[in-house]
Amino acid sequence: MVKPVVKAVFNQNFITYSSETINIPPIVTYYRFINNDLYISVGMFNVTKTRSRLVGVTDKYLRTANWADGKRVQDVRLYFNKRDAIVFANIR
Repeated sequence: MVKPVVKAVFNQNFITYSSETINIPPIVTYYRFINNDLYISVGMFNVTKTRSRLVGVTDKYLRTANWADGKRVQDVRLYFNKRDAIVFANIR
């Protein structure tokens, strides 16, 4: 199973998600930081509120713990280099 690779670009008020592995339109949504948590609240991913917290740092990626509507969901790796992300996504 190939893991999804998504590019996330932050500007001052919005985050834009675009897929690097499948052809879908980008998602643009408002975000905010409260303490050390990143909040995104727009009904994306079929939830009304998501929250992420940085839990690990390596030389290749950041790892976040994530919650959707208050329930813990899968951790996410945020790679600094696109090639490293694609290599990881293709590991079976």
